[in-house]
Amino acid sequence: MLTGVTVPGASGNLSYEPGAALSENLATFLRYTLVTSTSSWDTVRAITTAVAIALLGPAVLATLRRVARRATVTGVVSAP
Repeated sequence: MLTGVTVPGASGNLSYEPGAALSENLATFLRYTLVTSTSSWDTVRAITTAVAIALLGPAVLATLRRVARRATVTGVVSAP
């Protein structure tokens, strides 16, 4: 847990303050989220995933459709 973490260029820190107003703690939480995840790894990973799906998705779907047409299912399903 990060306590007492200061953000360069911002007043205050990223710690929860028990006596503070709800709006102040929500603002602190939003700053914490921006600093720890949104502005770094998560955003880059989301963009990379979206690009990969856009580029590779049609080829993967075409392959799966072709395999589904050729697939032969054999066997008997029995009720319990």
